[in-house]
Amino acid sequence: MTDPIEHGGNLDMAISSYGGARENWCDLSTGINPLAYPFTAPSADSLTRLPDRHDIDRLEKAAASYYQPGDASDILAVAGAQTGLSLLAPFLAEKLAQEHSATPAVAILSPTYNEYARCFARAGMAVSEVTDIDALYGAELAVICAPNNPTGTQIGTDALAEIARHADMVLLDESFADVADTPLYCAETLPAENIICLKSFGKFFGLAGVRLGFVISTPDYISALRDAAGPWPVSGMAIEIATQAFADSRWHKDTCVRLRQLSQEMDEMAISAGLSLAGGTPLFRLYHCADARALQHHLAQHHIWTRCFSYAPEWIRLGIMPPDHMPRLASAFASWPD
Repeated sequence: MTDPIEHGGNLDMAISSYGGARENWCDLSTGINPLAYPFTAPSADSLTRLPDRHDIDRLEKAAASYYQPGDASDILAVAGAQTGLSLLAPFLAEKLAQEHSATPAVAILSPTYNEYARCFARAGMAVSEVTDIDALYGAELAVICAPNNPTGTQIGTDALAEIARHADMVLLDESFADVADTPLYCAETLPAENIICLKSFGKFFGLAGVRLGFVISTPDYISALRDAAGPWPVSGMAIEIATQAFADSRWHKDTCVRLRQLSQEMDEMAISAGLSLAGGTPLFRLYHCADARALQHHLAQHHIWTRCFSYAPEWIRLGIMPPDHMPRLASAFASWPD
């Protein structure tokens, strides 16, 4: 697959097209929480030595308590959910090739994050992007993002359990689930023999640059993935920051409330500008617009960067605007269309 992959987080491209200093832009092209966790600065020690097994165990124990998957033997820390996906693709391809066919197949519930298809194709799997949940039944590997990116669609735990009963393996990406309105499938169901769950630390905690994510599954799978990840899968800085953040339950609750308030404010602005809500989560909003590219251009002239989709020209996705920049978004929406 040699075609360019569309992503959010490409603010450098927006700056090259529309000018302005980086610090004057609001990058809403991702679903990263703008209310970043106010961590205590990591120690010099965390930056000057390699983390040892005790440090990583401490992080994984804190993550296990936060995500509630079982015990720490069921969870692996990795340098971001994307790294976890890149680690899982060849692992699952090899496992399924041994059990089924030389070219195992993956069914991805779509439209969704486009890196799933790319990573599994690079691992040598036959990729099928399906829009009907029934097409996941009988899959060698079923891939589900819940809540989905970019639509925010959530699938009930009963439906997910039924898919798991009829698929050989299920990869469930819960990167945006920290603020979900429904019970987390991972917390209720894992460990299960054929389910692997992917988590993102940076999205909810607003610290994407920490580069931290987690893979959750059965101890046997985690042990094999741990060997593949190597002895230092995450940084000492990430360990210290995330251990603080996982323990701060008051911040978790307050931030969930605030994100829902901010997303509602954004919806009201967008609807007043003639858009309609097409989906989303409290970490990002998806709007329907007759000409999404034109709206993206309009917002970029206000130094607000957003995400459009070539496969859905009527969709535009906005991350949550920082509270102190809401007036800028309100002004941009108020002048659309001119």
